[in-house]
Amino acid sequence: MNVPVATADIGPRIGACDGAGLRIKILAQLRNPLLESATFISFRYNDFDFLTGKVGGGGNNALVELATKAALNGARIRVITRDPFSDADGFATSPAFKNWYLGIGRMVKAQIDVGIHPTLHSKLYLFKQNNERRFYAIGSSNLTAQGLGFGWLECNAFGYHRSDYLVLDQAAGRISEDRRIEDWSVWDRRCKRRVSYARLAHVD
Repeated sequence: MNVPVATADIGPRIGACDGAGLRIKILAQLRNPLLESATFISFRYNDFDFLTGKVGGGGNNALVELATKAALNGARIRVITRDPFSDADGFATSPAFKNWYLGIGRMVKAQIDVGIHPTLHSKLYLFKQNNERRFYAIGSSNLTAQGLGFGWLECNAFGYHRSDYLVLDQAAGRISEDRRIEDWSVWDRRCKRRVSYARLAHVD
């Protein structure tokens, strides 16, 4: 007796990739001229070149440059990342902090919405094209060179199915509405009182 197979059961709806695979997918999304909106929720980020992995060098393939171009092309971009002063790992007093700070400053100038959360540990990426195409990824990769193929061994789930995207979009909405998130300008003013902050970021 032949048992019919439901259409939804044919082939996986969700794929898996390492950090390098996710980097290639994010690069394709950011370069797509039809990009309508993007949400980056990541414990850590750094401004790195998507092709070479070089951190802090700028250039056409650097994360902040790609996000800035997308924003100037009309895409709505939201970035939520962890407050480095809430960590005990010393990041806020490391040389990497300057790259973190200056990159966010450039994104804010491009009208990218940046929020700082004190305890964030999520890694969630959402992209919506104005032709109704969707892409999502969730997993262990931070939005860093190390997390996206130039360092750590990572595992991420990704997909394009609209209902899956909607579930994660709702989760991202709950994170975005967390009252502990500070707008970048508010966080920046508050933290300029810190001596280490002013020294590393060269803030007057």
